[in-house]
Amino acid sequence: MKNFVNALVRNLFTTNKPVVKLSYEDTLRSTPESTVVEQVRHTLKVARDFYAMRGRKILSVDLQTHLDFFDDAIKFDRLENEPMLMPVDKNQN
Repeated sequence: MKNFVNALVRNLFTTNKPVVKLSYEDTLRSTPESTVVEQVRHTLKVARDFYAMRGRKILSVDLQTHLDFFDDAIKFDRLENEPMLMPVDKNQN
């Protein structure tokens, strides 16, 4: 039984497994936009929290500004595909 377990473990870790290599362009084409948006938001949040924990207030505030701008840019990008844009001016010009 011990030999069987050793052989099984050896086969699991020494068997050549096929490696799939994707180019950067293929990765970009196959990644959904929502995944990229979440990755960018997560990266900005982690960087903001990293600098805030180390007392780098200016950098953390600046990263929060980038995060807010990114969220607004995503909202405006989605509005571009709307059939009718609502006026944002209070005078409705």
